[in-house]
Amino acid sequence: MDIIKTAALLHDIARHKQSIGEVECHAEAGAKMAKQILEKTNFPKGKIEGVCESIRIHRYSRGIEPNTMEEKILQDADRLDALGAICIARVFSYGGEKGRAMYDPKRKPKEKYGHNTESESSISHFYEKILKIKPETFKTKKAQEIAKGRYNFVVEFVNRFKKEWEGIL
Repeated sequence: MDIIKTAALLHDIARHKQSIGEVECHAEAGAKMAKQILEKTNFPKGKIEGVCESIRIHRYSRGIEPNTMEEKILQDADRLDALGAICIARVFSYGGEKGRAMYDPKRKPKEKYGHNTESESSISHFYEKILKIKPETFKTKKAQEIAKGRYNFVVEFVNRFKKEWEGIL
């Protein structure tokens, strides 16, 4: 639990550095930063590497398979954060901040979504990224169960949104 809790607290420590272009990958940079922080504290020395490795591989999009249960749990938790009601709120909040349209049926979602890719609308973002986070891709059974409910909620929301947009509901 020490490894999981600490990795969860520190896993996005370098997110800002990535967003301003200071580092290419916040997971790699975050693992290094976490090591520096933990070595200066009373954190158990034998657990530092477990925390740092969990942080280093937490980004599912990098394609690095987690080996330990702690790594699987952190990767699953990070991905669960990208599904469900809070995810929907975050997508529209971010879209509004960036001046992105909520939906434009004339603009089709992009086939490929990448790190430096911006969606043309918030609804497109669901198709380009969020709905590709399938429940069966999670590593732990518990995360798969939670993901299924959250995933289905997002699907239902997107379908309902489009029907309301089109005046069907």
